[in-house]
Amino acid sequence: MLFSEKYKIEKSWEKEWFDPILDSDTKLFIDPLLVFRTKIPEFSKSKEKIRKFFQFAFEEVARVRKKGINELEKVNSLLSFREPKELLLGYTSQGSAGRGIGEDFSKKIRDAIIEFIDYGLEDLAEYVGTFTLIVEGIGPDGISDLVANIIKDDLVEYTRRICLEENIETAQYLVNNLGYDYDLKMWRRERVSLPKNSIYPKNPVILVPKEILRANEAIELKDLEYYLARIPNKELRIEASRLFTTELDTNKIRNALDQDPITSKKVLKSYLESLENSENLSPYNFDFDPNLIYKFEIFLSRLKENLPKKETLQKDKDSLKQFVNDVIDQYKLVIENRESYWLLYNEDDQPKSEDACQRLFWAIAETMCLKNREVVINRESQTGRGPVDFRFSNGYPNKIIVELKHVKSPKIFPGLEKQLITYINAEGSDYGYYLVIKLKPQDTARFYRLKMRFDKLKEEDKRKIIIRDIDARIDNKVSASKL
Repeated sequence: MLFSEKYKIEKSWEKEWFDPILDSDTKLFIDPLLVFRTKIPEFSKSKEKIRKFFQFAFEEVARVRKKGINELEKVNSLLSFREPKELLLGYTSQGSAGRGIGEDFSKKIRDAIIEFIDYGLEDLAEYVGTFTLIVEGIGPDGISDLVANIIKDDLVEYTRRICLEENIETAQYLVNNLGYDYDLKMWRRERVSLPKNSIYPKNPVILVPKEILRANEAIELKDLEYYLARIPNKELRIEASRLFTTELDTNKIRNALDQDPITSKKVLKSYLESLENSENLSPYNFDFDPNLIYKFEIFLSRLKENLPKKETLQKDKDSLKQFVNDVIDQYKLVIENRESYWLLYNEDDQPKSEDACQRLFWAIAETMCLKNREVVINRESQTGRGPVDFRFSNGYPNKIIVELKHVKSPKIFPGLEKQLITYINAEGSDYGYYLVIKLKPQDTARFYRLKMRFDKLKEEDKRKIIIRDIDARIDNKVSASKL
């Protein structure tokens, strides 16, 4: 359920705030560079808060680092960032319960601060994302959670304004890490008025502006490597080519800093300033949804609620085959007759990648397996001869392989002639399904050629493959851009 559905807010897609899915986290992240750029009033002091926090953290670490590990451990409370589960963002193992940041993350940030001090990079820490360039294991979700902790009071004020504007009912909740108190040297914990998460009633919801969210962070190694060859300052570009090698990783950046910290810092600062002022730095495109993480997931969550329950009579090969047939029939039904085909297209009516087809199939198959309770599905399991798309089983040795491809895929013929039969034999399976997705008018002719090859192969070696086609073409349906 969407936040807007719970509170009956119309045209939520037109709002400036992100409309979260209440029962799961969306894989989007707060990007600090977008926070620096926003003109939304509640965040006018956010950059200064981030800068002040890291200036204080650097001073504290520098003050105690020479006093031994026991004193250094005391700094961990300053760096004890809590996962802001109220935002419903990031990666979780299940639902919105969250994975937690944990003590290891705090130690990583502390050790990163020590490295920054040694390299003389204190003034670059305010960009926050620079930590991912120097330290392994700090991804966009970690950076996002870190920033959310520092500016959580701004996010709360923003949410309170939206609630007033939209006439959303609120209640009192105790919120952790609501800004850092520099006098008491502790994170503030206060009761504030916030809207309720109806799926998890003990949790409030904190809203986030769309314009500060991305699917990945702006500061990335591959992006830095691209910039190095295009530094506007010619002299600095020559120095950068001397220090930084291709296929950058954190070790290579640390090596450059060890070799020439002054020049390395100039290069990194030039890169960060170019990003902050770049016109290409933009938030996630919610309309286009290129990463299939929002509109796609919303539709899938609604689709899964209405999938039928298909029982199997017993744990034998025929029952398993019938169940897999039922799953494929359901997949075919929702695409060909229930308008789910639009999930497989961008708004310009160009097909999405095979990943969209596979994710839709996975959502249907996994849900039907959960309802059945006798059949298990694995995705991209390792056979020893490469990853299979899907493997169904209702007990050893009953297994059925499902391979799914676009008709237009260059691997469509090798997949039938070599790949799938190899997987079937490696798994000791009795059957394999080859699902072929038609997306363009010309795909019918290509599928016909594939079917002719299949009939010939089946006659020659009695192969255990069943081929099914899914007609997702929009030439006889409503354009995806008009839905």
